[in-house]
Amino acid sequence: MAENIKMEAKTLLIIGGFYHIGWALFDATWPWLFQWKQQLKNTDDINKVLPYITSRLLIIIYLAISFISFFHIDELQNSRIGKTFCIFVSFYWISRAVMQIQYFGFSRANQMIPPENSPFKKITEHVSNSIMSLGFFVYFLLGSSLYVVPIFLSDN
Repeated sequence: MAENIKMEAKTLLIIGGFYHIGWALFDATWPWLFQWKQQLKNTDDINKVLPYITSRLLIIIYLAISFISFFHIDELQNSRIGKTFCIFVSFYWISRAVMQIQYFGFSRANQMIPPENSPFKKITEHVSNSIMSLGFFVYFLLGSSLYVVPIFLSDN
């Protein structure tokens, strides 16, 4: 029984690693998806580069979380620092879920219009922004649970 629980926790952490690879890939496409060259051309130099810097830093963080999730599973499950790391990752995604509500909301999201040439335009023709915002909210909570549940499954 204890081995099955350990295996379930391990599986969640591996899924969490793939979850973060997915976010790294998604964040790598932000300049194109959000048409930053066009959208940021009228801003000052600092605001022009900050999205690129933060996006690249997020990619590094997501890849680091993936690496740790794949190659340090035992430490994540059996050490205090590993559990602290899992709590940090879980807190990160809970915070992101809260920010989804704070900055996008659910009904307010429908007032946000993607740029005309945005690939999101095709999606939002068929799905409302509020449904997309709710989907992101749920997906962020999933990211949190991938790291908090293994802590509760641990026998330490």
